[in-house]
Amino acid sequence: MKYKILNFGASMIMLLLLFSCNDNEDNLSFIGVKKVSHKTGENIAYFTIEVFENCREVVVTGANVSARQEVQDGKVDVILENLPEEEVCFVINTIDDQGRKSEDYYHFASIYGEKYNSTLNPRIPSTLDYDYEQNALILNYDYLSANHLYSVITYHNKLGEEVNDTLERDAKTIKLFDVDYSHNYKVISKYLPSKFVLSPFETGSVEKEWGDLIIKYDRTKVKPALLPNDKNGEYWGGSLPSLFDGIISNNSHFHNGGDPNALTFTIDLGAEVVVDKAVIWTRGSSLNQTSKRYDIYGHTDLADAVTTTPAEDLTGFEDEMNTKGWSKIGSRVVSDMSEHDPSLTVTCTANKKVRYLRFRCDRIWWENAPHFVISEIDLYINVTNSGKQ
Repeated sequence: MKYKILNFGASMIMLLLLFSCNDNEDNLSFIGVKKVSHKTGENIAYFTIEVFENCREVVVTGANVSARQEVQDGKVDVILENLPEEEVCFVINTIDDQGRKSEDYYHFASIYGEKYNSTLNPRIPSTLDYDYEQNALILNYDYLSANHLYSVITYHNKLGEEVNDTLERDAKTIKLFDVDYSHNYKVISKYLPSKFVLSPFETGSVEKEWGDLIIKYDRTKVKPALLPNDKNGEYWGGSLPSLFDGIISNNSHFHNGGDPNALTFTIDLGAEVVVDKAVIWTRGSSLNQTSKRYDIYGHTDLADAVTTTPAEDLTGFEDEMNTKGWSKIGSRVVSDMSEHDPSLTVTCTANKKVRYLRFRCDRIWWENAPHFVISEIDLYINVTNSGKQ
């Protein structure tokens, strides 16, 4: 009986020792972290860590950088600085009220800094356009920049004021009003590479020229401004205003009757602009009734611009035009009437602001029936250069 009691006692002691060891192992192997959230800045990580009640300190380590912080009210804020630009695996440990260290808790965060910032570029428009109804310059962007937050476009208006307009995150167009093109514009863009990044990264300010914006001129602003010896095109139901009515047909045209000589007509654009080109449309199939040569002259004031030399005398005509302040802004010799099918473009290279245009049209191809006839003229202007002079 004595031996049985001793054996029972020994067994109880062994069981107590076993349970004690298991309890000790559980205390050495615990997780103290409830929840982790983070934000990052330039080579910095900010952590907010919620822990269990018995935790007193938190240690965060990542990329050979470590920080230790005391727990307050069940949570702790930890900042790690001078981190490399990469995805970093952070190891979080808690220390409980008995000085025991928890198991590792892993948390990943992408760190951004100067290397990322150096890859960013301000958003520059792909093309320019113009809204006639609102008199607004339209900046078009063919693509969306990854992580673009917004851009600030700084320009001057015609009152000399500096204006800041914002291109929003996903916008592909923006309208600018009353732009003074004599000043360049500036762009600064901001990017946010991740929702976890605390503050956006900013590009440097880039100054840009507006570039050439070529648009079709508002034909409703064009009026006749006939000078002596000019033709009005009023044969067979034609007229000079018909060239700027937007209608290309046999029933809307400029018709010179049976005069075989070179002719001129003059128009008022209603404003001083830089003309880029004139597109002259044929009336129907009347290719043989188009001119073999077109010359375009520009002036800003008709007060002393009247000439008397007939257009047929090209040398004398141009000498007097020069004397009267006219500038030849475009010219085209047509080598074959097929070039006029269905329209012909006369490019203007003078890059000079004018208000009045005078067209000189040479003899036509059909010499047996010299009826110069065209249906429409589309004028295109350089908007940006029109505002620079």
